[in-house]
Amino acid sequence: MSFTYGQVLRSGLIVMAADRAVRRTLPFSGPGMRGSIFAHGDIQKLFVTKNNIGITSGGTSKDMTLVPTLAERVFEAIRNIDIEKYRTPLDIARYLVEFTKYHDSTARYVFTVGGHDLTGSKPKPVLYEADTLKPSEAASKMTGADRDGICLVNNGRRVADIAINTLHPKINSEIIFPNAGKIGNCNKQGAMDFALFAAGETRKFLRLHDGQVIYDKVLDINSVSREIDILAIYHDRHEWQRRDADAV
Repeated sequence: MSFTYGQVLRSGLIVMAADRAVRRTLPFSGPGMRGSIFAHGDIQKLFVTKNNIGITSGGTSKDMTLVPTLAERVFEAIRNIDIEKYRTPLDIARYLVEFTKYHDSTARYVFTVGGHDLTGSKPKPVLYEADTLKPSEAASKMTGADRDGICLVNNGRRVADIAINTLHPKINSEIIFPNAGKIGNCNKQGAMDFALFAAGETRKFLRLHDGQVIYDKVLDINSVSREIDILAIYHDRHEWQRRDADAV
C-alpha cells in the first residue's frame, strides 16, 4: 500500500502529494530469511528535480533478497536523474519504468510524474501515471496508457485531471473517485485540501479493515502514514507545502 496524489489545475498549476510510509526489509535469523516492517516519518516518496518535475513513487516487490532493496534503488535513481538526458516528464516516466523493470521484472510500481513540457512554444502542464506492469488491452483503452503502461492523466478521459494511487482499487473506486468530480475547477488550496481528504479517507479505510484480505492484499493501517508532503509545481519554479501530522 501507498498513498500518492497528483492533480493538474485549470490554471496549469500542478499539485502533488505523498505519504511517508515505506516497507523496510529486515534480516531474520537464519540464511535467506528476511522480514519487513513499515517505517514512517523520515522516508520521502515525493521528489522534485532541478528542472521542476515532480515524482511520486509507490509499489511492492516480492523479491526479498535484493540488497539494497528495490525501494532504495528506486529512490536513489530518482534523486540522481540526469535532467540533461531526461528533460521532460514523459522522458522521466519512461526511464523510471525501465529502471524498475530491469531490477525486478515482477514488481508492481506506480510512478506519478508531473511538470511542464517546455519543448513547445509555451509551457504545457502534463501529469503521467507510469505502471511497471503493462495494462490489459481493455485498461489501455480506458486510461489511454501506452504499451509501456504510461498514461497521460490530463487527457480529457477523466472527470477530473487527478491521479491517486493507493495501490488498492476498492479505496479508489468507492471512496476517492466519487468525490473527484467536485474539484475540477479548484485552486491550489482546494487541491491541497482534497489531497489531505483522500489521504485521511485512505487511513480510515485501513483502520476499519486492518488485517483483512481484500483483493488479495492484506491491509495494514501502518502502510499509509499521517505525514503528508505536498508540492506545488509551476512552469518556472516549485514550492513545497508542508502539513503536520494532525492534518490527516
